[in-house]
Amino acid sequence: MENRILCTACVERMLQTGDDDPVQKRTFSRQAVFGLVGGIGTWVLTAAMIGSAVVSQTLHTPGSEAVVGLLMLLAVGLFGAAVVIAFVGLGLSAAALRMRGDSVILAMLGLLLNGLHIGAMVGLMLFSIWLH
Repeated sequence: MENRILCTACVERMLQTGDDDPVQKRTFSRQAVFGLVGGIGTWVLTAAMIGSAVVSQTLHTPGSEAVVGLLMLLAVGLFGAAVVIAFVGLGLSAAALRMRGDSVILAMLGLLLNGLHIGAMVGLMLFSIWLH
């Protein structure tokens, strides 16, 4: 931030309109970054969930029921964690979009990744219910 000399009327106008508030800009930038990290994290957790489910199905032999049960429990836990993180990331990204600034692209990417994850998980659950 550069040092500049401002008159009192300019300072009052900046305080009233909220322009150039570095704390607010930093908060929205942090929200955008956390939303994007949450979106990436949800897809990583989803990949781990799918990997856990696939491994549990390949290990399905007599005598390995305990391992299969633990892997499926891990898959369900990862699914729940991914959905919760996606909702939190979606909220953070939407909040960061309210402030037009340097972090709009990050917030849009976070909103896109989290929204796609939530939509995909709801679609998979409904498809699974429909098949059974």
